[in-house]
Amino acid sequence: MSILSSVNAGLPGIEHYLEQTLHLSKYTHHTDDSGGFIVDVPGDVVLIGFEYKTLFERFHFVRFGRVEGNFICSYSELCDMKGFPQFVGGNLDISFSAIRSLTDIPADINRHFIGLGLPFEEADIRQSCRILGRVYL
Repeated sequence: MSILSSVNAGLPGIEHYLEQTLHLSKYTHHTDDSGGFIVDVPGDVVLIGFEYKTLFERFHFVRFGRVEGNFICSYSELCDMKGFPQFVGGNLDISFSAIRSLTDIPADINRHFIGLGLPFEEADIRQSCRILGRVYL
């Protein structure tokens, strides 16, 4: 049995969450080897002021795979990076959020890491992921 069939809302519920809560209009999705639901976005993901403590409050098995543009969660109540993409083609901006750990940080960030107001050190960030641009703290 797949994870989707074990969730009451199923695929329509996940798509509604992506479109209505995360305000995504263009995305593709697939499942990984463990049955997790992976969302890829060809552009930006902008969640400024996001009011949830976790990215996928309802659907814990959903996560981003690739975001080709910027991934912005600044001024949010997010406490962790669980569900964040593995690849960010633009900037990762988590400035002034509630995130206090680098656990689940994207593996690759093609532009800049922006974490103003957060308790991180550049060396720790660069050790945790590959960043082609600058680190702003």
